[in-house]
Amino acid sequence: MARRILIVDGMNIFIRSFVCVPTTDTDGNSIGGVTGFLRSLKMLVKDWSPDRIIVAWDGAGGSRMRRGIFSEYKAGRKVRLNRPQELETQDESFANMGEQMEKLKKLLDLIGVIQIVTPEVEADDVIALLCKYVYLDEPKLVVTSDKDMLQLIDDKTVVYSPTKKQYWTKQFMLDETHVLPENFVFVKALMGDGSDNIPGVGGIGTKTAIKLFPFLGERETTAEEILQHATTNSGVGSKYKSLLESKERFLENIRLMQLSNPIIDAGSTRTIRISALDQKPKFNFTSFKMSLAMLGIQQIDVDFIGVFQLYQHRADNNP
Repeated sequence: MARRILIVDGMNIFIRSFVCVPTTDTDGNSIGGVTGFLRSLKMLVKDWSPDRIIVAWDGAGGSRMRRGIFSEYKAGRKVRLNRPQELETQDESFANMGEQMEKLKKLLDLIGVIQIVTPEVEADDVIALLCKYVYLDEPKLVVTSDKDMLQLIDDKTVVYSPTKKQYWTKQFMLDETHVLPENFVFVKALMGDGSDNIPGVGGIGTKTAIKLFPFLGERETTAEEILQHATTNSGVGSKYKSLLESKERFLENIRLMQLSNPIIDAGSTRTIRISALDQKPKFNFTSFKMSLAMLGIQQIDVDFIGVFQLYQHRADNNP
């Protein structure tokens, strides 16, 4: 029987919890990144009943290969904290964030979560590799608020957005955006991405892209077909001309943002495959509860252990 795989964008979900969840430990230190992440994970395990849970983390140094394509990629990117400045300086907040991440990773090891982190490889590429090549034929739920991941959606892959509390299937995406998942990278390349410091092309957004290139919602296409369509229609619309004038920017954006061919070197690809396929989930609920107590975490859902014991049963019976 095919396993159901739950794949979590670790940093994406952790940061969301860290900035939004006000929980403190028994010493009054912020611990919301840990408790918020664990509660979110419990809800997903309870609702989706996976046989395997994988959390992908960004590797140290970010994506060296993407910076090789565009040197300004993610330059100046900052985490926006919602901590009152008078209670905690930014340096203190970031120190606390690092401490919470380490605590969370140790806790996840005790409840059957396989964690994958590879130096100079982003979680996006790890998740893309898992979806497109490692678990290609198995049902997968990808958890992230990063819209880049929508291009991974197919008949076997659903994306859950915790910010929108929405499951994105292929049909829902087509109804919502009028773009096929396999064409979404072209829309992103036209729009750019301010959060990653990637400039767009000629002020073209999603609605304009659909109007200019209606076939984005009809069939799988290519960059060449989009550019040819712009050339053919350049005399009837200024946006087509803008795209052609920014052709190299458009093509470079596609290389930066595409996930169909993950930007990972051969050695890292092999390491990730081995981690995903050969690691077995490990469970030690006694140590988990003791660790919570040692960390001063008192607020945890009463059904948390029961939900993960059911996950352990599924993992053991469908390895």
